[in-house]
Amino acid sequence: MTSHLLSNINDTGFLTEFLSKGKIAHVIGDILWVHGAVTDFNMGYVPAYNGKEEQKIDDVHEWVREINAFVTHEMEDYMFNVENYLANSPPSDNWAAIGGDHHAQPASRLLTYGMGFHKDGSKVRYNRFIHLFIRIYDS
Repeated sequence: MTSHLLSNINDTGFLTEFLSKGKIAHVIGDILWVHGAVTDFNMGYVPAYNGKEEQKIDDVHEWVREINAFVTHEMEDYMFNVENYLANSPPSDNWAAIGGDHHAQPASRLLTYGMGFHKDGSKVRYNRFIHLFIRIYDS
C-alpha cells in the first residue's frame, strides 16, 4: 500500500501529474473561481518565488496569471526535486513538522500558501471563509 501511494506522488506519479495541471484561481466572465478563500487581506497576494519578491497585485486578471505561475513553478520544483529530497532528508525534518516558505522540501512555498504557516497570515485555503459562511447562514 505504501509503495503504491508513493508511486502516485513521485515525480512522475498520477497525482503529481494531476496536480501539476491544476490552477489555484481562474476567471470566467466576471466570476473569480479559487481553490480556497479570498479575503481583502490575501486578495492579490503572491508569495516570493523563482527569484521574484512577494507581490501584492491589484488587477484580478494579472493576479490570477501570477498566482497560477507560482503554482506551476512550485509543482515543477516538486517534480524535479522530490526524489532527491526523499532519498536524503530525515522524516523529522519534513515540512509538516517545521513549515515555512524556505523549507528544503520541494514546493514548500505552495504548502505554506495553502496551509497557513505564513508569517503575515496571507494564507488562502484554510482561511476564515467557513466561519463567515456559518455566521451568515446561522443568523
